[in-house]
Amino acid sequence: MEHKMALWIAKCLNHSCERTELETVKMVYGLEVILDNILKFLCIIVFSVLLGIFKEAMFVLLGFGLLRLRIGGFHFDKNVLCWLTSILLTIGGGLLAHMQVLNREVTMVLFIISGILVAFYAPVETKSFFVEEEERQKIKVQGFLLVVLYSGLTYIFWSKWIGSALIIGVVCQTISILPIINRKYKEDYS
Repeated sequence: MEHKMALWIAKCLNHSCERTELETVKMVYGLEVILDNILKFLCIIVFSVLLGIFKEAMFVLLGFGLLRLRIGGFHFDKNVLCWLTSILLTIGGGLLAHMQVLNREVTMVLFIISGILVAFYAPVETKSFFVEEEERQKIKVQGFLLVVLYSGLTYIFWSKWIGSALIIGVVCQTISILPIINRKYKEDYS
């Protein structure tokens, strides 16, 4: 479905500007990624609203998404697995945060552990996320500082559901950068 929509949009955009076939293919791929993420986000919104956990799910997504944008992480080869995992982690994390299962001390310990793991293992290269050597240290520091920022804001403005939601997102993203999770791609690069 995303492919057909992306083709239609690219066709409309190509009327206003001449593009090579390669440029058109790149545009269609980019549009597919954007449309896929919009649809995934809309599904998360619908499920979270139906379950009464919209704000919790959005904070899980915030904790996960911003960190992922900076440091990369595991990617599934099949889009359906990405959809299921994203929705289950966001909705499941939102439900856990709604139950307010974590106190401040446990949340802070999890932030410290996540920060250390990010400092050691970020960024992670995958088939779609390549890091130039000169950028590696910069991205590592930025990822670590984002975890520190999340933990500082969580500590200062403590709310059990916000703290739980953010750390659930951060922990899920941190797990996605661990070498044991990314071993398959490391072998592909060797």
